[in-house]
Amino acid sequence: MSIAVEIADSLAAALTSHTFSVPFVASRKYVPDYDRPDLEELRVSVVPGPAETERISRGQDLFTHSIMVIVAKATDGSNGQVDPLMQLCEEIINVIRGDTISARMMPEEAKYFSSSFQTMFDRDTLGDHRVFTAQIEVTYRVPRQNSGV
Repeated sequence: MSIAVEIADSLAAALTSHTFSVPFVASRKYVPDYDRPDLEELRVSVVPGPAETERISRGQDLFTHSIMVIVAKATDGSNGQVDPLMQLCEEIINVIRGDTISARMMPEEAKYFSSSFQTMFDRDTLGDHRVFTAQIEVTYRVPRQNSGV
């Protein structure tokens, strides 16, 4: 199995097992495409993203994997409905960057490196369709032996 898929599966399981202010079940997907009726319930998708590699020594490479956590839910667009979702995204980031997930549930060689957070607050998504969508990008680094040496 791909290390990116292992990381995404581990992250989805770890997020699902954690207690958040808004409960959810995270699922690994390649495309988090939901129809509007599906979004009446909070959806959290964990998507394996791009990877980069760099040589760190003659016999070892460092793989940097980006994993996307997509948070989506139908709302009326009001602060009362969007504020708790923004809070949830912050909670998710705090749990991911803490040692709880990295140490316990990730593949042994995968180490948390960084995260970033972006919301999709455009007129079409939040205004017209009344859907809150946020993307949390989480980066893990994985050292690997270079078999070509």
